[in-house]
Amino acid sequence: KDTQDQKGTKDKKDKKKDTQDQKDTKDKKDKKKDTQDQKDTKDKKTNDKEPGKDAESKGKKSKPKFKKYGKDVVTAYGLLKKSPLLLQKFGKRDWSAATEEDIVFTPVVVLEVALENGELSAEQVVTAFWNRAHAVNKHVNAVTEWNENAIEEARALDAQYAANGTVGRLHGIPVSIKDHIAAKGMLLTMGAPVWREYRSPADSPVVERLRAEGAIILCKTNMPELGLSFDTGNHLFGQTHNPYSLERSAGGSSGGEGALIAAGGSPLGIGSDVGGSLRVPASWNGIVSLKPSQGRVPLTGSAPGFEFWEAWHSVVDMLTIGPMARYVEDLILAIDIIAGSDGVDPQASLSPFSPLQGRKPVSDLRVGYFYDDGHTMTTPSTHAAIDTALEALRAAGVVNIVESVPSFFHESTFLLVRSLGRDGGVGIKHLFQLGGQEPSAQAAFLVPYYEEYGMKDVAEADSLIMEINQFRSKMLSWMHSFDVVLCPTTFSPALLPENIVDRAYVPGKFGYTIAYNLARFPSSVLGAVGVATEEDHAGMPVSVQVVSAPNQEALALQVAALIQERVPNVSEMHPVLSPSTESESVVVGAEGVVQEDVAESDAELEVQAEIL
Repeated sequence: KDTQDQKGTKDKKDKKKDTQDQKDTKDKKDKKKDTQDQKDTKDKKTNDKEPGKDAESKGKKSKPKFKKYGKDVVTAYGLLKKSPLLLQKFGKRDWSAATEEDIVFTPVVVLEVALENGELSAEQVVTAFWNRAHAVNKHVNAVTEWNENAIEEARALDAQYAANGTVGRLHGIPVSIKDHIAAKGMLLTMGAPVWREYRSPADSPVVERLRAEGAIILCKTNMPELGLSFDTGNHLFGQTHNPYSLERSAGGSSGGEGALIAAGGSPLGIGSDVGGSLRVPASWNGIVSLKPSQGRVPLTGSAPGFEFWEAWHSVVDMLTIGPMARYVEDLILAIDIIAGSDGVDPQASLSPFSPLQGRKPVSDLRVGYFYDDGHTMTTPSTHAAIDTALEALRAAGVVNIVESVPSFFHESTFLLVRSLGRDGGVGIKHLFQLGGQEPSAQAAFLVPYYEEYGMKDVAEADSLIMEINQFRSKMLSWMHSFDVVLCPTTFSPALLPENIVDRAYVPGKFGYTIAYNLARFPSSVLGAVGVATEEDHAGMPVSVQVVSAPNQEALALQVAALIQERVPNVSEMHPVLSPSTESESVVVGAEGVVQEDVAESDAELEVQAEIL
């Protein structure tokens, strides 16, 4: 009996254990099924949001696909989160119903973050600027050639994003390029008949670097013949116009870039500067630009570049390539991408560079300023713009601000002309002959000066080199007391084209930019710190130049950003184009400035740019 009882007890325990095992197995199956159901539901939601699944999705994704970068790499997101101005204006923007007008006056860094988040597609962004650029170019005549594959390249980027995420730090951003900077397969004419049909066999390092970061080349832009003028016009492509007043100059030699960016046709451009060619167009068109230190960006693939060393040594010695945009943050991102040696250009710097390293606490900044150099007088509006910038810096916490006038500044123009014309003009006159026609008024302007100041012997050439070095030494000694200097960019707002080629009017008046090429100083221009009130310039943008010592771009950009943050006009002033059926009667002005005799607008061509 005892044995039977034991056996019965054991059977009950085994049965109870089997029942529990069955229950546990069932629970596991149920839990696995629940997990699979949840996964299926999540996959369905994710698939519903995939770009291309829905024609109305406009490239949105449920999860951003940021490319990973090192902590020292400058990115759009990093710049945006550190900018109170941009966060306040654009941080909460809803892109789901974005119009082309919403896109074209938005900073590059904001657009890039939206692209990386999947809130905008590359096709949306490129198409917006494509349409805008075509509309405004009918009036400013800034574009020399279009990249007809731009929108198709944007679609390819969107497919890349769907598969693997962003390509780089300018993913989907359209960029315009000055004529003489090589882009594979596109014209490189320098506005000169001698190269009217020349197409670049390869990208320059600058364009190569932009493409590697996901940028899309939108177009090439106009420049004066051989880059020899502060006005942009030539026999090949005609005259480029200022979008604030079509009768006025867009500046030169990067005038095509200046006019197109100001009019909202491009968010970012690449130009060059040998005497003011990045800064004068930025000043007169109300945008921002950076002239880097000489050697910061390789000149390889540009003309004249290092390949023309023997014939153009004096140009290469002072030539720089740099970015133009509407916001300082966009300059910072662009220069970080295009800077650095390419291993070919003998003048390109091998030193490590970051546009953010080398900044100072605001209270430690030493700021100098001057209203004019005592030789070339500036306008009252220029004085007022400098005062506005100084007030902004004081409000930001800058305490060390001192006026300092460089009495030797005016020497720079004469030195530059002698340097550029050391061969007596033989080189450029030969290019004119090869082109088979008379030079344009812009290019012909300098020839008599070259003929007059050409070097007659080695001793004269040696003397010039000594004088240039002495000037550079004086500039360094003056700059030693400051981190940055605020000063005029030009002696007045935009001039008429005929003024710029008037030998009785212009000589010596562009020393405010030329001096820094000769001294190899970097500088950033804020092109719309003020608005001109003088009768002959009313409504035109007025700029301020922020200069730092060689290789100290970070300081110039830091101070430029401080001013931009506290002077709304810098980023909010846009031209308003009101085109009529007859281009001759087009009247253009700044937003908020009353213009008389505005003709009836053709609705199909109407281009309105409002203050954001």
